[in-house]
Amino acid sequence: MRRWVALFMIFALASLSLMVGCGKGEGDRGNVQGGGEVRGGGWMVEEGKRIDDPYFFDVCVVRLEDGSYRMYGEKEGDVVSYVSTDGLSWRKEDGIRMAGAAFPFVQTLQDGRFRMFYVPSKKARTPQNKVLSAISKDGVFFERETGERYIGGSELERTLQAPRVIATRNGGYRMYLTALSGPPEDELALTLSAYSSDGFNFVREEGIRLDPRETPLMGRRAAHAYPLSHAGGIRLYFAGAHAQGGGGILSAESRDGLAFTVNPVPEIPEIERGLGPQDPCVVPVPGGLRMYYGIYRGPEVVEESAIYSAFRGGD
Repeated sequence: MRRWVALFMIFALASLSLMVGCGKGEGDRGNVQGGGEVRGGGWMVEEGKRIDDPYFFDVCVVRLEDGSYRMYGEKEGDVVSYVSTDGLSWRKEDGIRMAGAAFPFVQTLQDGRFRMFYVPSKKARTPQNKVLSAISKDGVFFERETGERYIGGSELERTLQAPRVIATRNGGYRMYLTALSGPPEDELALTLSAYSSDGFNFVREEGIRLDPRETPLMGRRAAHAYPLSHAGGIRLYFAGAHAQGGGGILSAESRDGLAFTVNPVPEIPEIERGLGPQDPCVVPVPGGLRMYYGIYRGPEVVEESAIYSAFRGGD
């Protein structure tokens, strides 16, 4: 995974009814995709880079009570954060939100507190087949909660990534997560799910939610799915490739949150073969939805790598 590639390079050189929410960039306004372009899913790519840092990964955005936004992501094996009043221009906050953590997903609880779901980063030197959590009163200072929220127990779950939690219509909670297996040169990335009645203790559900080995998908990755509730059910945004539509950020629809139908047209298509968007975070904003995502060449950080965004009206 590219975050480990990133860390190696550094050392060598020196989360509608989502329970979370995710800009005029900090640096170069050049956009490898071209601002203003409308993509297959009706998304208008917004000009510039939201966060011009190629080593800031896997973001999750929460809309705060005052209407502003906080973005969480991994940087060098720790979770750090940025804040924004408009979702476009972002300012980095001081300090670390959670040390030794990767793939943060922050949920706003009914009592106003924030719960961060995450997996241990490589820096934590502990198995990465588990999902942990931390709690905060203000979304800035988090305290680790005891135990594990979920532990992978199958041969498909050598490594876990990107736990994303959404409320279900029966009052429970469902976690979608990416499971990695196989050797690095032929790694398989699937989307699985786990269910909880209390939002704290999750148990694996039978089956696979997204499997790249099953048509109409192709390749070895159906990863980092971000769930969004809508009137008809659940939509997952994820990184993968469609046999007819090509690769990029795809979407899939489900009425029950378990059986999904993949849409043939990518929401945000790849720029060229092997270079494209990954790690979507989709947030309801005034007038529609905003998607944040990174651009990478497979698992590698490249010159174009940064956090970008696209907007779609409605929904």
